[in-house]
Amino acid sequence: MAARDDIQPYDTIPELLSTIRGERSPQKMALSCYAGAVKTGELTYSEYLGSIDAWAQFLSLSCGIAKGDRVATLLRNRIEVPILYLALMSIGAVVVPLNPSYSQDEMAFVLTDSGAIGVLTDKPTGEARSGEFSKLGFCLFIEDERPAAVDHSHCIAIDRADPAITLYTSGTTSFPKGVVQTHGNLIANANSMVKEFGIREPNQYSVMPFYHAHAVGFGMMTCLLSGGHLIVTDKMDASAWPKVIQKERVTVTSMVPNLLNMLVLTKVTHYDVPTLGFVFVSAAPLPTVLADRFEKQSGIRVAHAWGLSEFTNFATALPADTETVLRTELMFGHETPCVGRPLAGVEVQVRRTDGTEADPSERGELWVRGPSLTLGYHNNSEATAAAIQDGWLRSGDEGYYVTHADIKYFFISDRIKDVIIRSGEKISPAAVEAIIAKRLPDFANRIVVVGYPHTIYGEEIGLVIEGSEADSPVELLAEILKGIPVRSRPKVVLCGDSLIARTHTGKIQRRMLKPLFASFENKSPALHIERI
Repeated sequence: MAARDDIQPYDTIPELLSTIRGERSPQKMALSCYAGAVKTGELTYSEYLGSIDAWAQFLSLSCGIAKGDRVATLLRNRIEVPILYLALMSIGAVVVPLNPSYSQDEMAFVLTDSGAIGVLTDKPTGEARSGEFSKLGFCLFIEDERPAAVDHSHCIAIDRADPAITLYTSGTTSFPKGVVQTHGNLIANANSMVKEFGIREPNQYSVMPFYHAHAVGFGMMTCLLSGGHLIVTDKMDASAWPKVIQKERVTVTSMVPNLLNMLVLTKVTHYDVPTLGFVFVSAAPLPTVLADRFEKQSGIRVAHAWGLSEFTNFATALPADTETVLRTELMFGHETPCVGRPLAGVEVQVRRTDGTEADPSERGELWVRGPSLTLGYHNNSEATAAAIQDGWLRSGDEGYYVTHADIKYFFISDRIKDVIIRSGEKISPAAVEAIIAKRLPDFANRIVVVGYPHTIYGEEIGLVIEGSEADSPVELLAEILKGIPVRSRPKVVLCGDSLIARTHTGKIQRRMLKPLFASFENKSPALHIERI
């Protein structure tokens, strides 16, 4: 396992890029892009850095972008995306990534809330939505420009505490909030991951979209810090995934759990991807049954981590090379896989509702602090004050820890706001889902437990299961549910196609499912299964 320390080698993106210019071989491959299994472009470090410099000067001189300006990006993954992000950061601008799936209302909110002065987009993504940018200073289609190479000295004073990117959360509760990440945040978090996983000059395959913290932090930033070759793709294509890994001799890759499930379905094995050391999974709950099934089927280990945008990316990690006996107990001996130990320079505590620290195995809210902590929510001091207290971030995640050799290893049991309170007793939807998924592994990613209002009990328990009429396991479900204690047993089960609302990273939006149970409010049937 990699050595741990909390040394941060650089303070800002320009400082990092300057160091790279002097240390990296100009002809070393730095960046490649794929559409499916077809390579659409590649750049050496000399070309990569030259493109960053050219775009930085163009955006500064031709578009009038200055330090502190917030610039929106509406881009699907393509070779220009990391170049544009780093170009904007190197002149002190703040990147505001937009999710192409935003509704009109969400798009309008983010543009207004962020104060973006303009947007950079590509024609396939942006042309259909260009009318939504009419109030901005500019809407630039990147295909229309080919900035020429220039000198790399931008002469702009940037501090590690200056904002680099504002990532808007997925909006699972209301309109998204803008999480402000600084230059120092990005570098500190990526550096801690490089050290924890022992990453050195990787060929790293990133299938995540660049409007998500994972692609920016674990993809772009760890590759820059570790002298790696970053391979990006326009989307996750399970059939193309092993082909790209073979072509590029990929050693590191990362994804969210619902994408891991795609690899299970296609029956990928280590024989197909012999250079791959592990698959790094994070950003959404990982069902134990899915992790176990993937590892047994593929022969590839999963590395697991936990974090949140408000902490730039990651706070804890369990590397794939953790000693086998310990790793097996941590990954598969609990109701959810372990998310690991704190990264270098990071402190994590489990706290009770009165603010005191919980004992081992006692559940409470995870609090975290360290150099990756966000400045706060843009334009929202009230939400910032509620989330960050005395330098500690309240994660909103319920969890616990166990201790091995004086090291704390953490587990996430649920989101605190998702916990169902029935007759005063707290019931974890994730725990109930795990019981059902163990018996129905093919439905591990298609089972959601939610609470719905009840006059007597406060809340009652409902279950949504996603699947076609042909594959809905109705008879088996009834048998499985009988084995769950009445207090935590779903009383209403709704089955149907495309029922489960998810964010772009696969996180389930439970609040969107509650209206499905409106006709069952105040009812506690012995068991009601209905297809909708």
